[in-house]
Formats: sequence, structure tokens, C-alpha cells
Amino acid sequence: MLDARDQVAGTIELRRTDDGPRYRVEVAGGEVLGWATSLKTATERLHRVIISANVPGGGINGS
Repeated sequence: MLDARDQVAGTIELRRTDDGPRYRVEVAGGEVLGWATSLKTATERLHRVIISANVPGGGINGS
């Protein structure tokens, strides 16, 4: 996933497991955010981190 400056902000990888498909979410620095069962959830997690990194105060609406 790219940020607003077209820099790689993180990756989402599809992994096939015995329990079904899982999405591994990782920030560009190599930190694993976690695993998701849907692509929608995976992109939401990564998107929140991208937004939070660029907002003064450290989070959405200063939280």
C-alpha cells in the first residue's frame, strides 16, 4: 500500500492456512501489525497506521 507521497507504507500478503486464507499486515519498517481474515480488515488496519503516522498528536482526531 502506498501513502500520499507514493512511498511504500506497508504490505498485505495473502497466506493460505489450514483454517482458510489469512492476510498478514506489515508496516514498511518491518513491524507486523497482525493477521486478518478479510482483505477489508487488513487494509483498514494498515490505513489507520498510515493516517496516524502523519497526524500531529499521534492519532486520528488527536487520540
